[in-house]
Amino acid sequence: MSYNTRKKLKGTFFILPAFLIHVIVIVIPALSMIYYAFTKWNGLSEPVFIGLDNFKRMLKDYDFLFAMKNNLIWMAIFLIVPFILGLGMALVFTKIGKVQMIFRTLCFLPYVISATVSGKIFSIFYSPYSGLGSIFEKLGIKALAMKNRHFMQRHLLITGTGGGLFLF
Repeated sequence: MSYNTRKKLKGTFFILPAFLIHVIVIVIPALSMIYYAFTKWNGLSEPVFIGLDNFKRMLKDYDFLFAMKNNLIWMAIFLIVPFILGLGMALVFTKIGKVQMIFRTLCFLPYVISATVSGKIFSIFYSPYSGLGSIFEKLGIKALAMKNRHFMQRHLLITGTGGGLFLF
């Protein structure tokens, strides 16, 4: 077996687990969702193929059309407006010269402040003296008192390093 063939096989075996997880978690449910969209199924009985009837009924439903219109407006506003404002501010800041870093910092500051505020909220939340744990302890619920140091460290680590993905 040549070096290039071994290298290709090594790369294939390296990416195979991630590919299989992707197929199992994303591709198969997406394909089954497409299949079930063309059926009448309540989740318990056998699905019955009805073709485009679900889509016809959906396009006649006022609530669906109203929600779709609101979602399209929301998407347009929150995709187009920040892009245009960001591009415009970037163009203005490049023309300013020496003080452009001050303006860039002022624009980036809200992102930093929101992370800092989230961290402070969670430090209060997990405080052994005034946080939720002390409330549970006063109520007599020892299992939720959060006095275990490892429990606290683990949860503070999660909230400090990307826990916002799960919370927001």
